[in-house]
Amino acid sequence: MSYQDAMNSLLQNGFVNIVTILDANGGVYWTNQPEWQFDGAEVLKSWKNKEPGVNIAGTRFSSMVNDLERGHYIARNVGGAGTVVIVRAPNGYFFLTWTSGEANLPTNNIHAEVAKMAALFK
Repeated sequence: MSYQDAMNSLLQNGFVNIVTILDANGGVYWTNQPEWQFDGAEVLKSWKNKEPGVNIAGTRFSSMVNDLERGHYIARNVGGAGTVVIVRAPNGYFFLTWTSGEANLPTNNIHAEVAKMAALFK
């Protein structure tokens, strides 16, 4: 399975709206929304520094789960602008996803689906 196949699976089943795969330095490897602009290196730096939140595409997301050991990060926008999940794949890439606030999906379900896909890439 390719990265694109894995991410398209997440998109098709409605768990995420936007997917960006970042390399270890925060560079964009693949995304389904090229116009969704943000500084990947800065997002990863904020996560690694355990800052209280991240800024992505002009929106502030507050950290909910920041587990560097396991490579998991979950943040939510308090104004209802959605949820961001970042999962480090075993091969060192990062799967960064955004789910709209209108999706009404439990954060745990979104995280579990993204983590399952990221785990496929060793």
